[in-house]
Amino acid sequence: LANTYLDNLETIIRHCLTIQVTKHTPSDFGLQSFVSYQELDQFLDQPYGTSILFDQIESVYPLSGLQQGMLFHSLYDEQAGSHIVQFSCDFINLNEDYFEKSWNQVIAQHTILRSAFYYDRFSVPVQNVLKSVKLSILKKDLSNLTKNEQNEALEHFIQNDLSKGFDFSEAPLM
Repeated sequence: LANTYLDNLETIIRHCLTIQVTKHTPSDFGLQSFVSYQELDQFLDQPYGTSILFDQIESVYPLSGLQQGMLFHSLYDEQAGSHIVQFSCDFINLNEDYFEKSWNQVIAQHTILRSAFYYDRFSVPVQNVLKSVKLSILKKDLSNLTKNEQNEALEHFIQNDLSKGFDFSEAPLM
C-alpha cells in the first residue's frame, strides 16, 4: 500500500513538473470555500488591458468585514459618495515628472493602492492585488482663463470628479 501510494504521488509530481502552463486553484487564494476552480479559471482568463487578468494578478483575497461594509455602502448609495475623500491643494513650482514618479513608487510599494474589487463575480466579493499599476494623472491648462474663470473651472472639475465615483474593478482607486 505504501509503495503504491508513493508511486502515485511521484506520478502526480512528474505530471505537475511537465505542465508548461501555470494554473491557480481557489485554495491558493484562500477561496476554496467560496469559489470553484472553473469559476476562478474563467475569472483569471478574462481580458485585462493588453493581456489577461491571470498575468496581472499578484494575489486575490476575500474582503475583510470592514471592506465588505464599505463596499456595500458605496454600492447601495453611490450618489452619496460615501467613503470617498477628496483632497486638493496648490503646488508651486511642481516638478510634474518627480510628482508622478513618486506616486507610482508609493503605489508599487503598497498593495492596497494596487487593489481592485470585484463584487459580482463570485458568491463573495474579492480584492485583487495587481502586480503593476500606474497612476493616471490628468493635466489641464487653465492659463488662458481669467482668475475667476479658473476658479469656476476648478470648482466645476472638483464637483464632477467627486460625483463620478469609482469603477471598483479599475486600480488604483484614487
